[in-house]
Amino acid sequence: MRTLWLIFLNYGFYIVKTYENLALNKPAWQRYPYHFGHWGAERAVDGRTHPPYPAGYSHSAHNELCELEVYGCPIPGYYGENCSFSCPLKCQEGHCNIIDGTCLGCVDGYQGQFCNNECSIGTYGLECGNLCGNCSNGNRCNHVNGSCPNGCDEGFFGDKCNKACLLGWYGQNCTNKCHQNCLSCNRFNGDCKFGCKPGWKGINCEKACDGHMYGINCTEKCGSCLNVEQCHHINGTCMNGCDRGFHGSYCIEGYSL
Repeated sequence: MRTLWLIFLNYGFYIVKTYENLALNKPAWQRYPYHFGHWGAERAVDGRTHPPYPAGYSHSAHNELCELEVYGCPIPGYYGENCSFSCPLKCQEGHCNIIDGTCLGCVDGYQGQFCNNECSIGTYGLECGNLCGNCSNGNRCNHVNGSCPNGCDEGFFGDKCNKACLLGWYGQNCTNKCHQNCLSCNRFNGDCKFGCKPGWKGINCEKACDGHMYGINCTEKCGSCLNVEQCHHINGTCMNGCDRGFHGSYCIEGYSL
């Protein structure tokens, strides 16, 4: 025999059973178990595939509701004896189990049987199912909406601090602009991690090339500028002319004798 189930749900569940004869592939007759009693399927025929069938045999399966008992409080939001207790404040939609007051779900930001616990650190929202972080100084996010009330840690911005700094910005809440001479800076501390524009050097590319060097990463050597002056730090030209014996914009060409 195979058992078929019918379930009634109303702040609890109640099960009605019928049985099916597998040998005949036909249903058998069974009444609802009144007051939670358990009745057998006395008319279920198992294994018999041909007439004669026993008296009272039927091809139909019936669930007869002789009595239906519905329990609940007349006013939502209450539970217990005489419905005299209010459901916990953080129950979702104010609903709780009418017997013991456990919540049937919590409002955003709370958890536990009675929804009296805030979400754990690093989580927020409905059933505390969302992750959060990157709040400034390691502070926890708002357990309800995930926002960071005191701003974001270095490298992040947005209400929930879940967005990385855009190119060219760095620091807390991404409010600091990378140095203009950076090719691109580290979004956390502003270091020019991909190097500097031609003519500049230093962690933040704030220093012009010197020492008779110029160009990308200050790797090109200046020519023979007048009075051994520094050439232009970006393009290497000698701005005040060349030393004796040299000519051209870069003062690297000598005169023929």
